[in-house]
Amino acid sequence: MKKLSLVILVWIVFITNSSSQSQEKLLYVLGTSGAGIVYNTFQYLDLLHEGLVVECNSAEMVANAAAAQVGFLEVVEKSYLELKDSEDLSDPSDQLYIQRLAELITLLKEQAIHLNSISTNGDEESKDAYAKTKEAAWVRISDLLQLDSQKP
Repeated sequence: MKKLSLVILVWIVFITNSSSQSQEKLLYVLGTSGAGIVYNTFQYLDLLHEGLVVECNSAEMVANAAAAQVGFLEVVEKSYLELKDSEDLSDPSDQLYIQRLAELITLLKEQAIHLNSISTNGDEESKDAYAKTKEAAWVRISDLLQLDSQKP
């Protein structure tokens, strides 16, 4: 326990004493990994859905995977919102980027919830909601990452 406390203390001292250049590096890593999370999550959910449609993936497997994504995305969403609301981000453009990532995470979480519903009961309402959420997520992802806005 003492070792863990020492490691945490060293980390806190390192972070609080880091130069603005180090802060910029940390923000860059946060931004690029956040971009990767939203892009890869979008692709993963779409692959799960397509596998369900062509019956390569079982409904149970898709339901479990979608539920796991919801849990993961809730943690990430909470972390981004806490960071955005903290005093750790002084630059308004950093705050805006984190806000946009948090909103995208929320949208992807909704997409995963709809995918779970499709896999458990397959109703048309869930299918329509999934398609609309997927489309909205792609528009935001392509805008945030400056990608071609055509569907992947």
